[in-house]
Amino acid sequence: MPINMTNFVGPNEVTSWYDQLIEQINATQNPTVGYAVFGNTASIVLPAPQMCTGRNISYINMLGTLTANATLTTDTAANIITLLQGLFGPNVTTVGTTWSMRISNASAGAFSWTLAGGTGVTVNSMGGDAGSLAIAQNTWRDFLVSIQSATTVLIVSMGTGTVS
Repeated sequence: MPINMTNFVGPNEVTSWYDQLIEQINATQNPTVGYAVFGNTASIVLPAPQMCTGRNISYINMLGTLTANATLTTDTAANIITLLQGLFGPNVTTVGTTWSMRISNASAGAFSWTLAGGTGVTVNSMGGDAGSLAIAQNTWRDFLVSIQSATTVLIVSMGTGTVS
């Protein structure tokens, strides 16, 4: 979306121009909803940029044909927090930042992905324990991701459903 600079004459136009600029930055660098696709067929580390693709929700679709159960390990808390500071600015606190992340397993193989936390990342079920964090074939699992401190991230499984 190009920014309209024609007929720029006063403070009202400055506000309009500024609003257009912020809207364009938000739309291109930090959309409300983000989407990432992986074709991996074995355990991998989920990079921070793909975990944080959207301000409100990040959709991650695992498409590779699994031949055995696999682990999807998050990036480190340090990498996740550094990425957010790059998006929000170094002087903006990231503590308390929260977003949703949905991971879908659309694999042709009848196996599960299990989410595990990288260094500084804790992954739990709603009950506060590790519980079942598996994402079976043709299902999705929703997670709430929250920055707990300058060095820790908490990811809580909120529920699961069927891919249709």
